[in-house]
Amino acid sequence: MSPLGKLRAVLGERLALMAPARRLRLKLADQTLGAYAAGRPIRILDAGCGDGLLSLALAKRHPEWTLVGIDLREDMLAGARARAQARGLANISFQAGDLLQPLPLSGFDVVIALECLSEIPDDEGA
Repeated sequence: MSPLGKLRAVLGERLALMAPARRLRLKLADQTLGAYAAGRPIRILDAGCGDGLLSLALAKRHPEWTLVGIDLREDMLAGARARAQARGLANISFQAGDLLQPLPLSGFDVVIALECLSEIPDDEGA
């Protein structure tokens, strides 16, 4: 990615995170997860991570945590992977997955589902 492309990506991400509701969700998730972790490393599944911005922000703030983002949309996941790589975040990965099906992953301390429930036709199934 060119320097101008990187700058555009960073500015786009910052603008997306500026939305008051998104900032509030990130702050509340960060506080809740931090209290739960109590200074120890934890493994988090971000179910329905979409563009990955919230999980990327958590990965950057907490390098001792391991995060895995799951979403149906490969185009969104590709962007999230590129942002993680550009930032050198080794503690996060993104995988395709359907929350209405059993996931081939286990061993998580916490599962978060922020900003995705409105997109899922069957909340109870998920």
